[in-house]
Amino acid sequence: MLATSGRPRRTRAAPDGASSAPRRPSNRPVHLVDTESAIEWQLTAQSEMTATSMAPIVEKLTLAQRHLERVQHAWDEPTDWDDLALYGFYALEAAVDCAGLHFGISRARGHQGRMSLAQTLSKRGLDDVSDLLRDLNQARKSVAYGDTGLPELDAEDVASRLVAYIESISALTEQGRTQ
Repeated sequence: MLATSGRPRRTRAAPDGASSAPRRPSNRPVHLVDTESAIEWQLTAQSEMTATSMAPIVEKLTLAQRHLERVQHAWDEPTDWDDLALYGFYALEAAVDCAGLHFGISRARGHQGRMSLAQTLSKRGLDDVSDLLRDLNQARKSVAYGDTGLPELDAEDVASRLVAYIESISALTEQGRTQ
């Protein structure tokens, strides 16, 4: 017999091997567990789940901060555009990924996806860094391949914006860890 969904119903075999109708809930009494123990178990499970679900967020934030350290050494005179462009871009991508994970937005693939994610995150109160992502990607390509021109960027401004954005992501994720 077919169910309304067009799929066969699940049946269980009767002791004699014949098929029977699906099992219905019985009217047997339900045994209650110790409420205090159940609540304690649930809170423990939630805190473990939170720590586990926070791991990728913390990893991305740590990566962004590690790249930011390289940016902070590169921006001052004489500016090391190789490191500033490369590590600035990677720091910003990691920070955008981190914020996306924090808000439960699936991870963006590729540079265009991260630019789109940055725009989406700006609707959640973060700065829109999609233009900075685009410019840093172009700068990265310029210093790495030499086939594009270096965009008009101020090294100190880039470093300041990166620091501010990554600090805001850090504060945002810190709130999530303490809740």
